[in-house]
Amino acid sequence: MPVSDEEADAALAEAHFQSGRWSEAAALYGRLLDSSPGDFTANLRLGTILCSVGRGDEAIPYLDRCAGQRPDVAEVFYQRGNARAESGNPRAAIADLQAALALEPDFTEALTMLGSALQLLNRHREVLDVLDRLDKLLPNHKAIQGHYLHTAQALCDWAAIERLRPRLEAQVASGEAVVSPQTMLMSFADPGLLHSCAVHFQRDLLAGLPEAAPFPPHARHGKIRLAYISADFQDHATSLLISDLIARHDRARFQVIGVSSGMDDGGKSRAWLKRTFDQFLDIRGVPDMQAVDKLRKMEIDIAVDLNGHTRNARNGILALRAAPVQVNFLGFPCTMGADFMDYIIADPVVLPREDRRFYSEKVVYLPHSYQPNGPNRQRLAPFPRKSYGLPEQGFVFCSFNSHFKITEAVFDIWMRLLAHVPGSVLWLLRDSGDETLRREAQRRGIDPARLVFAPRTPVHLHLARLAMADLALDTMPCNGHTTTSDALWMGVPVITCPGRSFTGRVSASLLKAAEMPELAVETLQDYAACALELARERSRLEALRRRLDANRSSAPLWDAQRYCDDIEKAFTVMAEKSRGGHAPEGFDV
Repeated sequence: MPVSDEEADAALAEAHFQSGRWSEAAALYGRLLDSSPGDFTANLRLGTILCSVGRGDEAIPYLDRCAGQRPDVAEVFYQRGNARAESGNPRAAIADLQAALALEPDFTEALTMLGSALQLLNRHREVLDVLDRLDKLLPNHKAIQGHYLHTAQALCDWAAIERLRPRLEAQVASGEAVVSPQTMLMSFADPGLLHSCAVHFQRDLLAGLPEAAPFPPHARHGKIRLAYISADFQDHATSLLISDLIARHDRARFQVIGVSSGMDDGGKSRAWLKRTFDQFLDIRGVPDMQAVDKLRKMEIDIAVDLNGHTRNARNGILALRAAPVQVNFLGFPCTMGADFMDYIIADPVVLPREDRRFYSEKVVYLPHSYQPNGPNRQRLAPFPRKSYGLPEQGFVFCSFNSHFKITEAVFDIWMRLLAHVPGSVLWLLRDSGDETLRREAQRRGIDPARLVFAPRTPVHLHLARLAMADLALDTMPCNGHTTTSDALWMGVPVITCPGRSFTGRVSASLLKAAEMPELAVETLQDYAACALELARERSRLEALRRRLDANRSSAPLWDAQRYCDDIEKAFTVMAEKSRGGHAPEGFDV
C-alpha cells in the first residue's frame, strides 16, 4: 500500500527527532501542522524541540493543544512544565510536573525538573522530599549527592553538609559523583578537588557532543573581534560589573560584540548593553551548532565566556569552538576543567602562582584585581536606619552574601560578636536559610530579633541602604564578590580571611586593589578579633571609612580606564599569539 507524502514526512520527522537533528525535525513537524493543526505527535514533538533549544514561551501553545487532547499522557505535562520553567514561570511549571507525576509516579525526569523548579522558589524542604524519592528510584545515581549538598547549603543545614563531606571528597575526586562546580565551591576550598569536580562535570555535561570542526584560516582584520558570551545580560551582578568596561573598549582596535543566551528581562541594564555593544546577537533558542556557525562566520577572534559553570551557561558553544581563542572571565571564579578554554583572567592574589597546576586554562595575570569596577555606579542618599528595621544607635554588622555561602564556623564568630557588642545587630539578605539562622542564633544564646533580614531590592536601592552598615563581614570559604565590591564602593569596610581557592580570595584581591589590604587577615581568630576591635573602637573604624572614601578617587580598584587598558593588552597578546599560530601560554600584563 503506497505511503502518503504526509506519512513519509511524519516518519522522516520522527527519525530526525530521535537522532537529535532538531532543525530538520522542526521544519517537517511545522509542515505537518500546516495541514493538520491538531496532529498530537507533531504538536508534542515541536513543543519539545522548542523547549529544548530555550524557546519555552513558543513551545507552550503546542503543548496546550496536547494537554487538551490527551490529559492522560504524563509526557505532555512534563514537557509543558519544562517549557514554563524555561520561560520564567516556575509556579506553573510545578503544577504541570505534579500532574505528570500523578499520572506516572516514577517519572524520574519529571521529579528532577520538579526539584529544579522548587529550588527557584526557595522551597528547599520540598526539594528534599523530591531527592529522597529520586534516591529510591535511582540508587547511587552520580548526581544525587550534589543535589543534596546544594539543598543543605540553601537551608544552612551544616550538619548535613558535614555528613556529605567525606563521601563527596572521595567520589568527586574519582568521578564517581558528578557535582555542579558552582555548588562545590561554596563548601570546599581544595583547588585540586575543585579542578577534579569541574573536569568530571563538564565531561558528563557534554557527553555525546561531536568534536569541534577545524578552524578555517581567519582573515587578519583591522580590529580584534571580541565577543562576550553570557546568559546574564540583564539586571544581574555580571552586567553591573562589565558594563563600564564594554563602554570603554577602544573601538579603533576592537570590535565588541555581545552574545546573549539568556532571557530579555526588559530591564535598563539589557537595554543599555544592547546600545553599548557594537553588535548584539541574541542566541537564546538557537541550537549550539547553529550558534557556533553564526559566530564562526563572523570570524570572532576571541570569545570571552562570562558564565563558566553557572546557571544557564551554554558550554556546548565553547566546546564546539566558537572562536580560535576562548577565555574564562569573571562569572565563574574557578577553572572550567575544559581543554577548549584557553585562558582564565586572574590576578596574583586570587590565583597564587603555585596553584596554576590546578587550572586547565593558561593563567593571565592582571596587575591589580581581576574584577572590573566602574566608577559610575549610583550613590544615593540612604533612608533613616529605622526604615530598614535597624537600630538608630546600635552597631550594624552586615553580610549580604547568599545563605549558600554561610558556614557554621563563620556564623559562630558572628554570634560571638553580637554577644560581645551590646545593642549590635547582624544585617543579612532575606534568603533561603532565614528560619535556620534564627534558630541557630537562639541556640547560641542570641535573640533571633538581632538578625535583621533585608528583602531583595533593585541595585541602586541596595547600594543606598548599604551605607547604613558599620562593618561588612565576609563569608568563607566562598567570599562575597560583587557583594564585597558593592560594600567598598559605598564606603563600608569589609573584613575577610583569604582561603585556598580563587573563590575564597576575591575579597582579599578587592581590598588590595582598594588599598585596604590590612582588612584581609590571616586566620579566623584574627577575623573575629579585628571585627570586635573595630566595633569597640569607633574612631579607628571612622578613620578606615574616611580612607576608603578617599581611595575611591585614586585606588586601582576603581580606575576603570587603567583596568580597560590592562585587559586590552591581555586580549591583544592572546590574539597575536593565535594569529601567529602559537599555542596559548600564560603571561603577566
